Amino acid sequence: MTVAELIEELTEVADAGFGDLEVLLAHQPSWPLAFTVSCIATPEDIEPEDQPVVWIAAGAHPIGRSPYAPSNAWVA
Repeated sequence: MTVAELIEELTEVADAGFGDLEVLLAHQPSWPLAFTVSCIATPEDIEPEDQPVVWIAAGAHPIGRSPYAPSNAWVA
């Protein structure tokens, strides 16, 4: 997925009325875990710049929620 594709998908979600919802990261489908989004790092942030990619870094498990992501998060 490119940055432009991610923006397009998030714009569609926001336009559908979900713009104020929290974004969580679902990780490893066989044992689905949920994480907050910690930050986004560009190639300029990475020392040395080893790959031309943008990284979305996982944070902690969400507070006040289950640490597990729904297993159907990968269906979309």
